[in-house]
Amino acid sequence: MYATDPDIVTPYAVVYSVGAQWQFMPNTLLEVAYVGNRGKDLLQFEEMNQPIFVAGQTTAANKDLFRPYKGFSSVLRSTNWGKSTYNGVETSVQRRFSNGLGFQVAYTLSHAMDYSSGFHSGATSTLYLLKPQDTNNLAPEWADADFDARHRLVASEIWELPFGANRRWLRSGALSHVAGGWSLSGIYTFQSGFPYNVFDGNDPCLRAGGYTATCRPNLVGDPNLSASARGPNQWFNTAAFQKTAPGEFGTTPRNAVLGPGLRNVDLSISKRVALHKAMNVELRIDAFNAFNNVNFGVPTLNFASSAFGRISSTATDAREFQFGVKFNF
Repeated sequence: MYATDPDIVTPYAVVYSVGAQWQFMPNTLLEVAYVGNRGKDLLQFEEMNQPIFVAGQTTAANKDLFRPYKGFSSVLRSTNWGKSTYNGVETSVQRRFSNGLGFQVAYTLSHAMDYSSGFHSGATSTLYLLKPQDTNNLAPEWADADFDARHRLVASEIWELPFGANRRWLRSGALSHVAGGWSLSGIYTFQSGFPYNVFDGNDPCLRAGGYTATCRPNLVGDPNLSASARGPNQWFNTAAFQKTAPGEFGTTPRNAVLGPGLRNVDLSISKRVALHKAMNVELRIDAFNAFNNVNFGVPTLNFASSAFGRISSTATDAREFQFGVKFNF
């Protein structure tokens, strides 16, 4: 069942930034900016009908009998207890296209935190964590946001090789037709991983409802492994988690596990062949994920699963080639 707080208000955000630009070379601009964001009164769910655990009496089969509102299972109320923060330093160097060369390099160092990174997307599974594990204790929910990528670097370029007609070298002759008209371009993306939420699908705390989340296990060590120790068979330290006693909420904070990062390079090479005056044909080859980097998907986060901590999917496709021909007139 869903309900709405009668005193609900409109969420709002305060956004502020300051930046500077410096053209330190012809056609080349350096930009540095600080960007901040504060979300206030964000819509979130709270469980109005959380079962009251009574040792020796409450079980998975009868926990609905210990809810404050008898005859109902989960009662989710929309209210304004959510908030968020974002702080980021954004830097970029951009060269406007001139003399056959243009490029941009952008790096962002940022940190986003919130109580919950989503409100409601229609999910109807106890594994969909859209509310706190304990409505009466919100402190463990304040954590890195689901979309918090601490580091992100993106670079791109387009380079027209300096050979052929109207270029620097080999302006005429047979070689100018062979070596001329070539262009190279690429997009290079590198990003640190997102944080993820570990949960116990067996609901030892005896609080989950038909559409509401279960609880988290106890945290007894560092859940994140070093880069050399982790892999698809064990991405994080599964021994850092322990099952809770019946009726107890786990000590693991929200989003305690750092997921895989992203490395991707897309490259393109093209050749333009002049036909007649303003008419030409462009031959192009694109390589997506050109170096065939394996970017792992999300690890299994369910403490109750036999695959806990393992990764069985990838976030990006394997290398792909695309060939194209374009007639320009």
